[in-house]
Amino acid sequence: MSVEKQVDIWRQGLADNGLKASRFEVIDSEWHLRKEEILAILPVFVAHYNTITESGHKFDVQSIIDAVFDAYVNPESDVRKPNALNELKANPSADKVVVHMKIMSLIATK
Repeated sequence: MSVEKQVDIWRQGLADNGLKASRFEVIDSEWHLRKEEILAILPVFVAHYNTITESGHKFDVQSIIDAVFDAYVNPESDVRKPNALNELKANPSADKVVVHMKIMSLIATK
């Protein structure tokens, strides 16, 4: 889903709850992490996904972690690498990872 579509969803969600975004920014962020850091933080990034689904369906957390990792390290790729995380884990010489994220910052008011 495009960033613009995600922002539209947030704006509508705020409006549906009687709020308005007085400030709304999407910031490109680049993190340089050690292999151990990314492996430790990925489960934290995705742990809440199972708690926010309306259906109550429990997702395979490892599949989500694999997809999120690939999206973070290959954000411009049209072809996803579902084994990107396993390749990192298996490569003893890979000790650093560059993670690309879009961080949303907003201030909502009534």
